[in-house]
Amino acid sequence: MFDWQRRCTPNIEGKVPPKTRKALFRQVFCDRILNLVPLNMCYLLFWLPTIVLTCIFVGVLVLSESAEMSNQLRGLYLALLFPCIAITGPGRAGIVRVVREIACDCYLGGGWSILGNAVKENWKQALTPSAISGTIPLLMFISWDFYFPKLCSGSFFSAVPLSILC
Repeated sequence: MFDWQRRCTPNIEGKVPPKTRKALFRQVFCDRILNLVPLNMCYLLFWLPTIVLTCIFVGVLVLSESAEMSNQLRGLYLALLFPCIAITGPGRAGIVRVVREIACDCYLGGGWSILGNAVKENWKQALTPSAISGTIPLLMFISWDFYFPKLCSGSFFSAVPLSILC
């Protein structure tokens, strides 16, 4: 018995949760598709700073003329990208809670309050993994700047750590 089957009780109509996760996904997707669209739009709000920052820096990089300036701008972009990605973790925690309520058939349409409560309750736990995810682009940029010139100069031993990082 899956963990979600223990938490979910049969609803008022007496429907029992499906036996497999694929069947649960199909049931939730078919029955609650219209509830998932605003939920995804709400999660998009957490990604909005990242999208705006990316659009601004892509425009600036296209207009920059020197390679030195574009390299500095990339470093600045990746440093600013860290907090933008870090704030998506609490949003993900809220979305997961609402989807769990939908899967358990306990969802009564109060998605905004469920989302807000989940973000308030779990923001510390969700911030840690998303902060780690936010450091990955910056680490990739630093390692690329360190290993790629060595690879171009003929040291093929630097290809191993570079390929592992990629």
